[in-house]
Amino acid sequence: VQENAEAVGYNMLATDRGGEYQLVLSDGTRVFLNAVTSLKYPVVFGGGERRVELDGEAYFEVSKDESRPFIVNVEQMTVKVYGTKFNVNSQMKGIVETVLVEGRVGIIADDKEIILLPKQKAVYDQEKGDVYVQNVDITSYVAWKDGNFVFDNASLGAIMDKLSLWYDVDVFYGNDEVRNVHLSGDMVRYKEIQNLLYFFEQISDVKFEIKGRTIVVNYK
Repeated sequence: VQENAEAVGYNMLATDRGGEYQLVLSDGTRVFLNAVTSLKYPVVFGGGERRVELDGEAYFEVSKDESRPFIVNVEQMTVKVYGTKFNVNSQMKGIVETVLVEGRVGIIADDKEIILLPKQKAVYDQEKGDVYVQNVDITSYVAWKDGNFVFDNASLGAIMDKLSLWYDVDVFYGNDEVRNVHLSGDMVRYKEIQNLLYFFEQISDVKFEIKGRTIVVNYK
């Protein structure tokens, strides 16, 4: 974790691959930063709003303050918060996902605001400039902050993309087809990635070869 004053009155906090961090902002808002994530935030919130800038993935538990809305700038999108708990993820290229746990948030893109309800996910497509909303089981999107890993019919490619950041490893595939193997599971995130990979091998037709910080994935 790196933290320093980027400008007068602001801090920048950044996590590396394999790292996570928790902090409490000056208004009491709790923020959980996932790996490879940065947050720019004022030392003390002032004026008529509370604004932060996010790059990566974070879970927010925002302190309610009706006189000062909480605003998250992420990529070309803004999340306007009305006292709530939610997760924002911009680690997928060209896509920003916002999942609402409780309360209410507004997704602002291209000068249009869409209100999210609890257990809904908004997907912002930067290239198209569109926001898509759908009902979801929030568990798989927010479990990471409690040290768990929940995935429901997720592709192995998407799963390993997450693990490469969480465990600071590089992943290579014997062929593209193996990336499309789909898995479901609910498990604790162990300190060593080998435990997760062993579980994957038990429930699928894939195998993993670990060479230092490199993982090679193939069919059995």
